[in-house]
Amino acid sequence: MRFYNRSSKDMEEIKDESVQLIVTSPPYPMIKKWDDLFKTDNFGIQHYYLNETWKECNRVLSDGGMLCVNIGDATRKGDDGFQCWPNFAVLTYYLYIFGLVPLIPIFWKKISNRPNAFLGSGMLPTNGYVSQDHEYIAIFRKGNIRKLILIDMTPLLPKMSVIYGLDRYGISKEQEEQKRQVHSLKKYLTD
Repeated sequence: MRFYNRSSKDMEEIKDESVQLIVTSPPYPMIKKWDDLFKTDNFGIQHYYLNETWKECNRVLSDGGMLCVNIGDATRKGDDGFQCWPNFAVLTYYLYIFGLVPLIPIFWKKISNRPNAFLGSGMLPTNGYVSQDHEYIAIFRKGNIRKLILIDMTPLLPKMSVIYGLDRYGISKEQEEQKRQVHSLKKYLTD
């Protein structure tokens, strides 16, 4: 296993269609702390920058390979006032356009401790809003469903037994002897 501590927009050292699983949590567009990284606070341009990474992920994923992306929607004041920025929806759209198959996402519930966030509490707190209390783990597949190839291991069992010191039931010679001694003791005590 190798780790590369750099941008994933260009993964030149990884061969085409050689990766079976990618798990990532990219910077979310419209989260203020990432504005400097994106060099803009424009929602569309931020997703455009992320698309370079998604194109590379698509290139390195093998047929049947999976891409899992932890991403959340963002709430932030924009030109039209406070609103929700739908990162999950835009991510899903672009990855679909790139040819990846969207699968059912996992909803990761996170706890909010903001004093003005609520869900179902009526009119309190004053100026409250429904909180973003979850993120998505978006799951995508490239191409066809992988086929599980089962190999009959029966012919190898005698050889494996010799290698690992196991009998045909998976018990070592020492365990077999202990089992025999316990059985003998039980028989002695009950006779």
